[in-house]
Amino acid sequence: MVFTGLVGRSAAVKGLGLSVGWSIVLVVLGLLAILLPGIAGLVVARLLAWVLVIAGALHLFHAFAVKGVGSIVWELLLGVLFVLAGGYMLMHPLLSLASLTLLLAVMFLVEGVFHILNFFQNRSSAGSSWLLLDGIVTLLLGLVIWRQWPASAMWAVGLIVGIDLLMTGWTHLMVSQALKRRSPTA
Repeated sequence: MVFTGLVGRSAAVKGLGLSVGWSIVLVVLGLLAILLPGIAGLVVARLLAWVLVIAGALHLFHAFAVKGVGSIVWELLLGVLFVLAGGYMLMHPLLSLASLTLLLAVMFLVEGVFHILNFFQNRSSAGSSWLLLDGIVTLLLGLVIWRQWPASAMWAVGLIVGIDLLMTGWTHLMVSQALKRRSPTA
């Protein structure tokens, strides 16, 4: 019993070490994306393009596993559509980034409106003012990206991804450090 307990603690400490390492990688990637948002945006556009190509290939392979003419045709059409869209995005990364940026602006505008409407539906609830603040900030961010489009394509996606990576990495680092302080072997 003692041996398994020691192995368990050792694995937990090793896991914390890996978590700290991954946290640092995320923070560094986040800072790089914030400093170089245009490049980070292009990387995101490329990654999305490859996801589409791979998803398309999987649909094409799946077409040979399904039964029924309608299902086969549907899978083939989806596969071809995904591969073509991903391939187009790979060949035209700047256009892809501009399209993603426009989509991001629209998403923020819609999300901001929904948060503001949600505030008015729940304004008597405790903390509802945070919904209003979130809605206003999100709406303004969407408007800034929209009004500066297509120029915003060179900063918006990369900057937002960078901030997210930085915050995720920092959060994981803080949680890992808190767990390390609580660990009996630390």
